[in-house]
Amino acid sequence: MAADKDSLRRVSLQEVRPNPAALRDVKTDSTDFLQLVESIKSKGIILPIAVREEEDKDTHDKYLALVDGLQRWTGAREAGLDEIPVHVIDVDEIEALETQIVTNSHFIQTKPAQFSEALNRLLKFKETLTVPMLAQNLGKSPAWLDKFLKLNKLPEDIKSLVDEGRLTVTNAQALADLPEHEMKTHLDQALTLPPQQFIAIAKERSNELRSAAKQGREPRPKTFVPTPFFQGMATIRNEAKSLNIGKGLIQQLGASSPLDGWQLALDWVTNMDPNSVEAQRVKYEQQKTENEKKRQERRAEKEAKSREEAAERMAAIA
Repeated sequence: MAADKDSLRRVSLQEVRPNPAALRDVKTDSTDFLQLVESIKSKGIILPIAVREEEDKDTHDKYLALVDGLQRWTGAREAGLDEIPVHVIDVDEIEALETQIVTNSHFIQTKPAQFSEALNRLLKFKETLTVPMLAQNLGKSPAWLDKFLKLNKLPEDIKSLVDEGRLTVTNAQALADLPEHEMKTHLDQALTLPPQQFIAIAKERSNELRSAAKQGREPRPKTFVPTPFFQGMATIRNEAKSLNIGKGLIQQLGASSPLDGWQLALDWVTNMDPNSVEAQRVKYEQQKTENEKKRQERRAEKEAKSREEAAERMAAIA
């Protein structure tokens, strides 16, 4: 492959490799994508795809790495094209990342946590780029960007929930203000409560933790409060066919009227019936025990480090 930098040309589709860390997924079953494929079949690709020259680290083969245009590249593949127009641009890895970020800034809701990681990576490696400058490039305020970058504080398993759309960005940002062990404790509430309610809970807990640290005391333990959230649709469908859970709850609690039965059904659907609440309590206690164990481990490590440093100081004096 020989490609002049900053040039327009046609290349084999196979010469272009997509970025494995793309900031957006291609939803190949969406109406927009299917329409794009049909358009490419009839008219081809009108706007060239931006690529940069790369070298395979294992084979040292030259190839073209996709910078911008994943939707069109995938559409061309689905349309059966052999060649595509590309714009070979002369940018390094960080500049390519910046291009991806700016061009994808309107689609941050697709993979918010991954987008936040990319922003953080760009700020880290491009020392001359400040938060206000990047915010201006994205058409956002510095305050918005600071808040969005909070997603980088989340552990990987919670980031995945954000990118999957199971955890809202707003609740994830509130969760990120808590220490990691507290994030685990509050995760169920973050997944199920509306932002206005969860933000207040997270803020109250964050204030308590800061106050305890300032006063040199242990934080007040978080008390168990059952959280309503819907049963999964598959579980509801199965119960609609079998009625086994309903029969058991009616027998257990002695629902004697249609109204009692209706109330019990609502409680079960929202995980607020006695059995579901008890399951929540057990999970809460397990998480609480795990958090306490981790807290004691951190304390033991801190004490051991203090003893080690004291011994080193004594040895230096001697």
